[in-house]
Amino acid sequence: MNSATSSRVSYVWGVPAIVLALLPAAAIRLPMPEWNGGLLLSAAIWLLLIGLVDTMPVALAGGTSRTRLTALFDFGAMLCFSVVPAALLAGLGRVGAALLTRRSLRATLGEAAESMLAIAVSGVVFFERGGTAGIAAHPAALLFVPTVLAMGVFALVSAGVAAWRDAALGERGITTATAAREQLLTVAIVLPFGVAFAWLEATSGPVAGTCALILILLSRRLESNTVSTTTSTSTPTAPRPRPADDLDPQLETVRLLMSAIDAFDPFTRGHSGRIARASVVVARRLGLDAREVVQVEYAALLHDIGRTAIHLDILTRPGTLSGDEVAMLHTHPAIGSQIVSRIPGLDEAAEIVLTHHEQPDGRGYPRGLKGNAIPIGSRIIMVVAAFDAMTRERPYRRGLDAASAYQELRRHAGTQFFSDVVETYIQLHTSRAFEAQPELADAFAPAQDAGGEGRRAA
Repeated sequence: MNSATSSRVSYVWGVPAIVLALLPAAAIRLPMPEWNGGLLLSAAIWLLLIGLVDTMPVALAGGTSRTRLTALFDFGAMLCFSVVPAALLAGLGRVGAALLTRRSLRATLGEAAESMLAIAVSGVVFFERGGTAGIAAHPAALLFVPTVLAMGVFALVSAGVAAWRDAALGERGITTATAAREQLLTVAIVLPFGVAFAWLEATSGPVAGTCALILILLSRRLESNTVSTTTSTSTPTAPRPRPADDLDPQLETVRLLMSAIDAFDPFTRGHSGRIARASVVVARRLGLDAREVVQVEYAALLHDIGRTAIHLDILTRPGTLSGDEVAMLHTHPAIGSQIVSRIPGLDEAAEIVLTHHEQPDGRGYPRGLKGNAIPIGSRIIMVVAAFDAMTRERPYRRGLDAASAYQELRRHAGTQFFSDVVETYIQLHTSRAFEAQPELADAFAPAQDAGGEGRRAA
């Protein structure tokens, strides 16, 4: 075996071997977080963050090559969830990104092993020097000395492994010193942001990860707009229209995000997707144009995103809520609207999210709007969501059949719901217009799961 082959073998097998040795030792040595619904939701959002960032290489200021900033959330996950869970999130996130972008799975597994190694070594240093294990599970201050030491170790390990990789594989045609320097610079720049997001996660819960996802979507939208503008100004021809079956990455990411959030609340599992798909059909029947329909779909998907700021115990606890708890629950439209408003081009959707609990008689919240002051998108969502809530099973009651739900909608038409939207929805439902579309099949399947607005959003 020549020296080049030996070097390659040492890297390909050496990094995973070290990881496999370190992680069990870390699992034994370091305390694991106490998992609950809120912490699982946070971990799922961080998994999405790692995977999404890994699909988005960016060019650092002053540089020409593009690099992935996944280390930001790798290090943040270590602070939030401790070493072993963070390593698993880093590995699974990269594999998911590779499958979505059709990158080489073999190379991705190598990158995953590198990140897991940096997490393991820096995590052990952090906790051995007095850092708290999993600040998202046990909120605590981020001690300065352990955090800075861990950042330094993470950066050095990342740079060392990058140099090892390039010396062994030589795929990029650069020197080992250059590879190490590039990696060290990248990690040194992004790690403080990882600390900041970890601190936000510890103090705010899942809403911090949700806001991070919104920021990433924002960056994708801005980059897409920049590319489109550059293309349109440099060529006289109009951009080629996107094929009808070509998925909108931003919309798909929002759908994935809301599916993850819904899955951790037994009262809303699958709710956002059902409401969005049905709201689109109703909006088209009411004559909204294509631009308005897009705003309605985004708003319907994100109408409950503000619930991530509400403690899960309030959302799921049986029994009557206190006045303060009801007031807290009623803040979710405003919180959701603030989050959605950060995405360029969704100002109308943000307003719909803010007003989706307003009522024609002015008894809704948060602003007590009446009649035509309430956007059409909000009128649609309130009817679709109410029907979904009434026809879904709950632990404390059985779901209504369709005919009984129709009666309830009509009984409250003019006070809680808008009459024209109620009648349009009932006509579409009775004519099976929703079921005629394959993508809506699950929205009106037999109600066996617990979904909908429920008492906790009423």
